[in-house]
Amino acid sequence: MVISQEVKDGVVLLRPFHLNDADETYTAVRESLAELKPWMSFAHDGYSLQETKEFIRLTRARWEEGTLYAFVLTDQKSGSVLGGISLSHIHPVYHLCNLGYWVRTSRRGEGIAVRATRL
Repeated sequence: MVISQEVKDGVVLLRPFHLNDADETYTAVRESLAELKPWMSFAHDGYSLQETKEFIRLTRARWEEGTLYAFVLTDQKSGSVLGGISLSHIHPVYHLCNLGYWVRTSRRGEGIAVRATRL
């Protein structure tokens, strides 16, 4: 299966993670650790680039299984990584799931999470 879903609204663009997103995603996570640690199980002081790469590989495998849809959240104009958003714990009968997201600290307060959620 080709993973190529992309959605945008003129400000933000959501698309599946690719391994070439690892460096910038890692930088965004490290920038945002203080805010992420209370809420995101992956966020810890020793968070590494290797963990970012493993996360991306995992999300792509789970996408193909239909059990997790994780998107890198980017600035539509610059392409810079703003965070991530995903649909998980997808229930096949009741058609519901969990929505998880995070926005890098330097871009907080711009309505990015609301835009991403609507998309």
